[in-house]
Amino acid sequence: MRVILGVDGILTDFWSGVHRWLSSVGAPAPLPHEVTTSEVLELLSPIARAVFEDALSMPRFWRELPVMPEACEGVRALRARGCDVAFLVSPWPSCEAYEKTRRAWLAEHFGAPSRDVMVAGRTDLLAGDALIHDQPREVVAWARSNAKRAHTACLFDAPYNQGWPELRRVTWPRLMELGLD
Repeated sequence: MRVILGVDGILTDFWSGVHRWLSSVGAPAPLPHEVTTSEVLELLSPIARAVFEDALSMPRFWRELPVMPEACEGVRALRARGCDVAFLVSPWPSCEAYEKTRRAWLAEHFGAPSRDVMVAGRTDLLAGDALIHDQPREVVAWARSNAKRAHTACLFDAPYNQGWPELRRVTWPRLMELGLD
């Protein structure tokens, strides 16, 4: 079974990274539990927004993102079940070394070979048996594009993606209960 894992919000604790980065330069930053939207720039003051837009263009920001709790154990468990795990990152054009940095981060923390890392802005173009993502629109698009074959589409539960009761929600412990193998 090929399981496609979104990276930010599932493997990386993106919002803690945002908070840490902005706090380090003295810019006001929401705490991770205060985040109610996935659109990070909407939550920031104009000054913090300008600082953060600069940060997003720096490989250092992406390299220093913390790992989500339970993510390493979860990926190991999926592999132990025989799953072919693929990693999905969205393109980030303002950071020239983005793809290289993300591949290195995934290799360091999850042992991900470069060939298992996909950079794509549209999940509906990807083939797999399961998708775990934190963006509802991506889960819906992928499920629709795979409607003619057996698949498992899951929304990784987060404070910023509430309000989609029709989607199967998972956390790392609940994902392990699904029986993906």
